[in-house]
Amino acid sequence: MSSSSSPFTPRRPSSRLPFHHPYTKSNGSSSHSLKRYLTKRYILRFLLGFFCFYFFYQQWFTLGSNASLKKPLDTTFPELAIAKNIKPTPTTAERIPKIIHFIHGLRGPEPTLDLAHYIAIKAAHDVIQPEKIYLHYHYEPTGDLFEKAKPMLTMRKVPLLDQIFGQPLSHFAHRADVVRLEALRDFGGIYFDLDLFALKPIDHLLDQEFVMGEEGKDSSVGLCNAMMMSRPNSRFLQRYYASYATFDMSQWNYHSVILPGKLAPHFPDEVTILGYKAFFWPLWDTVGLRTAYLEKSYDYQENLGTHIWESPAKKHLMQDVTEETILNVDTSLYCKIRPFLLDGKMDPRPGACRILEHTERSDKLVGHWPLEKNELIPKTNPMRADDVSGNQISGLIRNGHYDNHGVRLTGEDSYIFLGVPTNTSFHSLTVSWWMKLDNNYDKENGTAVVVQTDRAKIYVRTEAISKLVPSSMTEPISLDLTTVILEDDWSWRDQPDMMVHANPFPINHDNNYHQFVLVLDTDPKTPLQPWLEERHQNSQKGNDQQQNNKKKIKMDPSELEEGQELKDSIHPELALYMDGHVIASSSNWKIPKAYGSFVHGVWFGSSEPEHSNYQDPWDTTTSLKASFRDIQIWERPLSFQEIQQLAPISFANAPQQQEEMKQKEGG
Repeated sequence: MSSSSSPFTPRRPSSRLPFHHPYTKSNGSSSHSLKRYLTKRYILRFLLGFFCFYFFYQQWFTLGSNASLKKPLDTTFPELAIAKNIKPTPTTAERIPKIIHFIHGLRGPEPTLDLAHYIAIKAAHDVIQPEKIYLHYHYEPTGDLFEKAKPMLTMRKVPLLDQIFGQPLSHFAHRADVVRLEALRDFGGIYFDLDLFALKPIDHLLDQEFVMGEEGKDSSVGLCNAMMMSRPNSRFLQRYYASYATFDMSQWNYHSVILPGKLAPHFPDEVTILGYKAFFWPLWDTVGLRTAYLEKSYDYQENLGTHIWESPAKKHLMQDVTEETILNVDTSLYCKIRPFLLDGKMDPRPGACRILEHTERSDKLVGHWPLEKNELIPKTNPMRADDVSGNQISGLIRNGHYDNHGVRLTGEDSYIFLGVPTNTSFHSLTVSWWMKLDNNYDKENGTAVVVQTDRAKIYVRTEAISKLVPSSMTEPISLDLTTVILEDDWSWRDQPDMMVHANPFPINHDNNYHQFVLVLDTDPKTPLQPWLEERHQNSQKGNDQQQNNKKKIKMDPSELEEGQELKDSIHPELALYMDGHVIASSSNWKIPKAYGSFVHGVWFGSSEPEHSNYQDPWDTTTSLKASFRDIQIWERPLSFQEIQQLAPISFANAPQQQEEMKQKEGG
């Protein structure tokens, strides 16, 4: 048997080209055609190979470029040399023990355990389900909440440190920074600040050696020591602790936040870094505090826990907050921590914490807040402002009280705040409210209403009009429209070219309520057609509603004409009405969408600080002393006809309003 036919001879793969290829000539002379075909084949292979090479080269180049764009590691700070020079003792523990550490009572004798502190302990107990919860203290806490929390705690008294590595320690917060590191070094476990609430189990992190979380996107602030997880005597912890040899009390958060963020990239095998949403979002800035404490817009789905930033929030946002407040006022934060106070009981207002993207009503009404006294709403501060639209967009009232017909604001740190669905457009909106000023109340620049995005606000505020009205009236005021834009991360500035001054219609000439409507219409595609279609569906009787929803509605020409008339009647882009009449307007007002497309709250009577933060004393220079009632908000601009229907009175019969109110009360 020839070698060519041997069963042990490897078989050559058969050609993918048949010998009788279409290019083969019938006379058998096929070599020339075959060569031509093979040449084309190799050209195709070459081109394919070239494109593959080019693709992988581009991928490599892009990755290399991105890597080169990363911020280079800082090697100039002195603590790095200290951290590198020590020879850390390897930890003998295989896992992070499931032990919680809290610290309290380093400030002075007989400290109280506040409500936030109790909830932090309760959340850690319920969510993490630890083997033990240590409370490290020097002065033992007092109060009812401490007695309530005590069964969950293992008390451990610590000395009152006055120095570390020869560097003085005098502030209780800096002493706590050292105590937490020593507790993790000696015991290992999970450290939480007493204003950090656990929201999800963290068992999946217990196999790590040392864990911290980003404060700010991409660790823009650093790594925050309000949450740390560690095996006993972990390597990075030893380096971090040794870096306190350079501690300086004048640098407030350098060693607690900034320094670990600088050290960690140099020891990537020793520390696990969690993203900014794990524990420290929303942030402590104005937007973050408003999102947590005022809006109902954030669901914490990406959070393992949340730091509530007690220091900046305590002076205002957390002032007077009780269990009743958390159970009855619906904000992002209160809705999330409410279950820890309910202890497994059902929320008495099911659905109150739903977060909507848009109104669920066909007429695009977001909410209707009558602001009528309701004995069923507990008198807390802040107090819930009930929405009767069905969307359950409840707001809150801070430092206000009910009078006979509405809510009276004091003109100090007093306001009504109404959150709206998360995708409510800033460019297509109507806000209607009834407001009463005291007769001859003449404060200028007082805030009636503010509609805001994160970077833009439209103010309705008081302006003197003494030059435009008879001199017999004392300091008459009306309302102007002022646009304010956040030009950088901290500086809000009025836009003079967008200012709309008040017309000569005084709002302080009597002691009566008047109806006001603010209309924003800068979206060229105002969604009136869908509204007409939904109204058409709802008007169908005797048909199955679900079938109607599936069918494409064919609008009658008269209805389309009605929709166009409604659209044409919504002018101009910005308008303010009083009792059904325009008193201020602009036909060329427009905010670029770069400054925000979605509304993040509507204020009445005051607005959040623009040149400070919530931890500062409230800026009352722009607060308005007034009464408000019957507030409504729509996710569309109302037509002129609809606005007139909202205002049953006019300037001519305004003086009769008081008599009409008396008749209503009598009826």
